[in-house]
Amino acid sequence: MNKHSGISRSVPSVSRQHNVQTPSAPITDTFIKNQTPIFVLILSLAVAAYHLNPDDLILRSFFFLSYKQPNGTYLVGPLDLITSLSFTVLLTLARGLLMDHVFIPLAAALNVSPGKRAQRFAEQAWTFIYYTPLFIYGLIVYINSPYAFDKSNLWKDWPHLTLSHSFKLYYLIQVGFWLHQLYVLNIEERRKDYYQMLSHHICTSTLVLLSYYFHMFRVGHCILVLMDFVDITLPLAKMLKYTNHPTLCDCAFVNFIISWIVTRHYMYILLVWSVLYDASSLIPYGTCISPEGDFFNSSSPRCFTRSVHYTFVGMLCFIQILTILWFTAIVKVALKVLKGDGAEDSRSDDENED
Repeated sequence: MNKHSGISRSVPSVSRQHNVQTPSAPITDTFIKNQTPIFVLILSLAVAAYHLNPDDLILRSFFFLSYKQPNGTYLVGPLDLITSLSFTVLLTLARGLLMDHVFIPLAAALNVSPGKRAQRFAEQAWTFIYYTPLFIYGLIVYINSPYAFDKSNLWKDWPHLTLSHSFKLYYLIQVGFWLHQLYVLNIEERRKDYYQMLSHHICTSTLVLLSYYFHMFRVGHCILVLMDFVDITLPLAKMLKYTNHPTLCDCAFVNFIISWIVTRHYMYILLVWSVLYDASSLIPYGTCISPEGDFFNSSSPRCFTRSVHYTFVGMLCFIQILTILWFTAIVKVALKVLKGDGAEDSRSDDENED
């Protein structure tokens, strides 16, 4: 449901031009420079408040999954957004600490030029270190799911009201990550494709939230797993480039291209096709989520209607259009590799500037 990644969080742009520079307000600069202690303070206040009032459901949802049932499964509800926001805080804090105290020193130890190259290395290291375990976790959840390798089970017996602990944890981490991505995109130096990335992140964040609200998390899970693999291979290629391993970088880049085509222009389209045709054939329009266990307490019932259906399809198609635009840039980089020029990330700064 793509540096960034999502559904295409870190991709080359069309040409190697300087980043788009946008002056920041002093208060914004101050916040960015002090974001680690600010997020530590937020987390500390949340911990203190919870210990003072452990029975408060809102405070408890910041640290624990909500709506647990006697049989060990979970329902969904508005408190889950609080849990996702807690993951946003934790991921933002982890990113800041790891970049400052692990990845930047690691870049120096690996003889990466200080300045922007070291910063880019740290950004890619964070992306790699997040997506690798999350992809493995999501894949394990998928393999043990009733819809593994069977697209019809994405839709049969909808709505799927209950979730396992592992599935709910995975999905809320991903929601928190995409909210975190919107923040990260706006604190990093703006690149040429900032507005493409912004529209992508907004669309993806909206999709994961809507899929959760409408109990379409099965297909959302499949799409997230599909998209995450590329965001392991591309950061790896960039890290190899920044550490001056051009041959390994080019090999990793070839692997990235193949995985991009397979996951984002073949398997993704198969899933969109399933959303378009299988969903409407297996879920009659007008089917609604029963009020039993509906903690959202919606003023009107949440139903699978034609408008809801085509909203999902339209947003998924929009992401595919962005992916195709980015793929044209990838092809240009691939042609450079075939000519022996080496893989370059055309979204990055001109490294000679530093």
